[in-house]
Amino acid sequence: MKKLYFLIAVLTLSSIGYAQTSKVLVFQPGRGLNNGTDSGSLNGGKDVWTNENEPGTVNDTSNIILAAPTSNCNNTKSNNFIRFDLTTLPEAVDSVFVGFTHLPHTTYCYSNCDANYYFSVVTSSWNENSVSYSNSPSIGADFYGPINITFPNDFGNREYKITDMYRKWKTGEVANHGFAIHSPSVGCNNAAVMFYAYSSDDTAAAKRPYLRIYYKESTNTVKNVSMKASLFPNPAEDYARLSLYSANSTMAKITVNDIYGRELQAVNNMLRAGENNLKLDLAGLADGNYTVAVYSSFGAVTQKLMIKR
Repeated sequence: MKKLYFLIAVLTLSSIGYAQTSKVLVFQPGRGLNNGTDSGSLNGGKDVWTNENEPGTVNDTSNIILAAPTSNCNNTKSNNFIRFDLTTLPEAVDSVFVGFTHLPHTTYCYSNCDANYYFSVVTSSWNENSVSYSNSPSIGADFYGPINITFPNDFGNREYKITDMYRKWKTGEVANHGFAIHSPSVGCNNAAVMFYAYSSDDTAAAKRPYLRIYYKESTNTVKNVSMKASLFPNPAEDYARLSLYSANSTMAKITVNDIYGRELQAVNNMLRAGENNLKLDLAGLADGNYTVAVYSSFGAVTQKLMIKR
């Protein structure tokens, strides 16, 4: 699944010495091949839900994620499992929130219409292609909750603060197998209240789960510019040349984004110290305005791009 990055308050580099900037990063996996990984490529993304009534069913391509409470009159309990690949994300953070777009539940609920939900550590590895109710990863301690859900509700977008667990995943104190969303509440489930949200497989990028990360980055620089970029031609037709100067060799992610910040193309390149020249293939993009962004250990640089044929 492609990953969507919004970088707000882009890094400011001082000419000589020390600089610190506040940043907000929104990290949002997207649709893909559902192969159980979350690698930041077209093969990424990892969320799946299970249902006790269908113990062998794998819901890896569903556009929703769902958790439902324990039932004492039928087999309708559901759990959700989700994992974000944190490899490229900041370790020193001020706060981290996980966001979901909930579907409305306003039509009907007969019983078990008040339930608490929790986020719990997943303690074993898993592949979304094979997770079902009868083949689920193990669940450890709760780290967030209770999230009380009653009927009726129409939450829309909601964010939940998971800063402490994010830090533990990043430092390796806790292995990052993701987390489960579940409810220990017990009652007879007849259209019971659920934790019901869109998954990373939904066609609408804005509805997919994401992490909102607030952090500060400190930079020591000894050059007037650590990284700079230019595009030619601009306006472009089917391709453009991206010229990148880097003070040192570094791995960089280069993206082409639309006017809403949505990532349309992405490629990873190892940049050498000095000048680097790359060709961007724009043949599949419509005429209009875009932004080319380069993310590296130095921060981010952006260039506006117009495609006009």
